[in-house]
Amino acid sequence: MANRAYLINSSSLTSNPAELERLRDQPGHVDGEVASSANRLLIPWFLCFRRGDLRPVHCNFMPLELPCTSLEQAVRNLEESLPVFEAIAGDAALARPYWELACARLRGLPLPYLSMDPTEVLQMGMLPPLAIAQHLVGALSGDLAAVPSLKALANYEDKAAPYPLEVLYAMPGGKKQDRRIWNASVLDGGFNTFVRWRKKAGTAEPALPPGLPDSLFGELYDVPDLLKAWLAKASPSAVGAELGLWPGETEQLQIDIYTRSDEDAAKLQAHAELRRQLEELASTRLQPWCQKHGFGWNGCVLSAPEWARN
Repeated sequence: MANRAYLINSSSLTSNPAELERLRDQPGHVDGEVASSANRLLIPWFLCFRRGDLRPVHCNFMPLELPCTSLEQAVRNLEESLPVFEAIAGDAALARPYWELACARLRGLPLPYLSMDPTEVLQMGMLPPLAIAQHLVGALSGDLAAVPSLKALANYEDKAAPYPLEVLYAMPGGKKQDRRIWNASVLDGGFNTFVRWRKKAGTAEPALPPGLPDSLFGELYDVPDLLKAWLAKASPSAVGAELGLWPGETEQLQIDIYTRSDEDAAKLQAHAELRRQLEELASTRLQPWCQKHGFGWNGCVLSAPEWARN
């Protein structure tokens, strides 16, 4: 079993995965998995729907109802859900970027209907069938009463604050706290960069809108590309650079630069232009971000780990 869940944009109003499979043989029908997750359910998906959107579907392991609605209504529902994001995150400033990004991604979908298929993840058995059914109804209340059910379905940990959105989209390195990164991941919409549209040959593929501005993905979204460009110019043979959070009494933000030898690391350490660029980035953007979110700043660390050596 793949243990994946999907948010589906479709030309047909149905929440039944079996019906979608049948419709794919019909001329004119199109659907695609516009967002996905592995081994978890994502909170923004549920906030697109209301209880009246639930419809019975065929399911082998429990009686199950899944929601479907128009994209227009889903957008309105999600736009009204900011208080729910804030209640779950426990911090309005932390919650807003997750909500803004999910709303922007949803508004850009091209087809008129929205549904979700969480059956593979539900079958993992994290909750008993009766609890699943109750929480599916509870999660679609459209108000703060949905919060306990949303947390249960997403396995959200109350005692761990989610990371800021930037940690998901700009910080591949480091060693993050498991529960904090889990909570951040289920507050995100999980929208796919590429969508494979399922349709009969000859049916036109929907046109996607232009990409979103980088600012919607957090204040530091462009930093990985900056580091890559600066490092390529300073030392084309260098392996790479990344932002990451590392453990400590206060978690520390750090730039890691990886080279192929200690000699290469020493040369980069002495590279005046790269040092100037990194110091300016730290003082104008990274350190203020750390202060805003309660992280420490550990500077830039150059190393030649075994996996990077020639």
